[in-house]
Amino acid sequence: MESLFMKLDSIIKEYDSFIIIGHKDPDLDSLGSSLGLCEIIESFDKKAYLFLDDKHLEEYNSNINQAVRKMEKTIICVDERSYKKIEGKTLLIITDVHTQDRLEYPKLIDKFDVIILDHHIKN
Repeated sequence: MESLFMKLDSIIKEYDSFIIIGHKDPDLDSLGSSLGLCEIIESFDKKAYLFLDDKHLEEYNSNINQAVRKMEKTIICVDERSYKKIEGKTLLIITDVHTQDRLEYPKLIDKFDVIILDHHIKN
């Protein structure tokens, strides 16, 4: 486990900004892992952006809606238009999904370096 944290530490230090994206129709699993990563990244004084179209929160399930609205912390969200304004060397972190067709916005994979953190992967 220590080597995992050391690897995460070196990855975070290598990049300026991070976009964290989960699967379509996010659930609390996807949102929770994404928010946790945002907190870790921001503790390094780096920019973390959650790919979540907050204009469409009403379309997500009610648990996600409630969780986002009750948060005391401001989440910096980007969507398919605003992510292009992010500056610096950026890493895309995919959480809770490992297939491109299940991503909230699959085209992001071709734009950035990518890592996948998904507990569904068996190997």
